[in-house]
Amino acid sequence: MVLDTSAMLPGAADLRFGADSAGATLLDYWIESGAGTASTIVWVKLPPLAASATSTIYMFSGNPAATSASTINVFDTDTVDPLNVSATRRVDTVGSADVTNIAVTCATNTYTIGGNVSGLAGSGMILSLNSGAQTLNVSGNGAFVFATAIDSGASYAVTVQTQPSAPAQTCGVTADAGVVGAASVTTVVVTCSALVRNVSFTLPAGIIGTTPAVPTTVPDGQVLSFTINVAPGYQLISATGCCGSLNGFVYTTAAVTGDCAISAQVVALAADTAQVVPTGASAWLLLTLLAFAARFATQRRRLGR
Repeated sequence: MVLDTSAMLPGAADLRFGADSAGATLLDYWIESGAGTASTIVWVKLPPLAASATSTIYMFSGNPAATSASTINVFDTDTVDPLNVSATRRVDTVGSADVTNIAVTCATNTYTIGGNVSGLAGSGMILSLNSGAQTLNVSGNGAFVFATAIDSGASYAVTVQTQPSAPAQTCGVTADAGVVGAASVTTVVVTCSALVRNVSFTLPAGIIGTTPAVPTTVPDGQVLSFTINVAPGYQLISATGCCGSLNGFVYTTAAVTGDCAISAQVVALAADTAQVVPTGASAWLLLTLLAFAARFATQRRRLGR
């Protein structure tokens, strides 16, 4: 606005603005430039206004004992425009009527959402912001940030949309949600660890354990191989579970990609019955030895020994 400062103190030190005609509630202001000239630019800090609301302010001067109350400290000085607004027709000449044609357009600041990833070994992980409003493919550890900034005052929530694979992992998010303030969010933490599968092995009567012991958890994709130890007086019939196979007393699983259970079946032998050797490599070796012994006995008889 253009002020007639000829009747004011030097530098418009007695200039004041109020929210009411009596000046009971004074408003903070800052004389940007032009005090004592024909073009004085003054910023006045108004109370919060609802959307499309209007407000009337009053200007006072003439106190010879006044000292300047102009200060920029009440405004945001991080931008060229202290109030982060775009004002049109802010410089004009006050005539014989109230000024009502000053237009002020406000824009909400926007900030990005990001954080840090650790422990990631697999590939294909996808993060989601606000239920898929934005997604981000993450290929390695370190800092990440979603591409599009969101409004200050808006809520945000970060989740793992797709867990990594090869190797399969489980990734969790902490400090994952909040409200955007006056700066970009950089505190979201994504931590990944190996995906673990549960394995159980039921030991019926007649089985005294395995060598090595069957673990209760294994990393996703691991293959287990162990020997089933059968107590005397029992015969191992079969073993199943975890898509494995039995060869003699050795049981080998397929790659464990889900929780699974292993079980074995045995039968008790009669007191005078020797344990039958299961089919497989052990049976082949025993038959070979028996055949060799029979051949050797035959040769001895032929030689008369």
